[in-house]
Amino acid sequence: MPEVNGFQIKEALKRWELRRRTADQQFQDSIRVFEGDERPSPQDVIGAYKLADESYAKLQELQQWYNQQVTCSVLGGKHTLSYCVKVVGGLGRTEKLWRDACTEKRDRWYREELSRSKDQEYAKRTVSIEEAIQFAEEAAKQASEVRAAIAVGNATAINVGDGGFQITPEQYEALFS
Repeated sequence: MPEVNGFQIKEALKRWELRRRTADQQFQDSIRVFEGDERPSPQDVIGAYKLADESYAKLQELQQWYNQQVTCSVLGGKHTLSYCVKVVGGLGRTEKLWRDACTEKRDRWYREELSRSKDQEYAKRTVSIEEAIQFAEEAAKQASEVRAAIAVGNATAINVGDGGFQITPEQYEALFS
C-alpha cells in the first residue's frame, strides 16, 4: 500500500470538496432543461455528489487516523498531531489576548482608567505593559513551536495499509487521483 502524508490528505480534501460543491450547484440546473440543451441528468449529478461526499468522508476518516499515528516533539513532550492541531488555535488566541493587553486604548471616549463609582475609584492594571509584552512573546513562541511541529508532522509519510486503517489500493487511487 502506498504512503501518504498530511499535505496530500489536505489537498485531496480540497479537491473532493470542490467536486461536491460543483455537483451541488449543478443539481438545480439539471431539474429543468430546454429542448436541445445537453446537461447531466439529476441522477448523474446526485451520483457525482454522493461519490464526492463519500470520498470526502473517507478522507476525513483517514486524516483523523493519520493525525493519531503521527507524533510531534513539542512543548516539552511528545504529542499526537491531532493534539497539536487542536491546541494551536488556543495558543494563537492566547497570544492575541496578551498582544491586546500590551496597548492602551487611546481615543476621546475611552478613559485610561476605568471608574467604578461617583467617588472616582479607578481600576488599575494588574499586569504592566512590559509584563504583557513578555507574556505575548512567550505565547507567540509556543504557538510558533506548535505550528512548526504541525508542518513537520504533516510532512511525515506513513504507509496507509499499516496500523489498521482499512483502504483498498483501488480506493486509494480513487481518493488521491
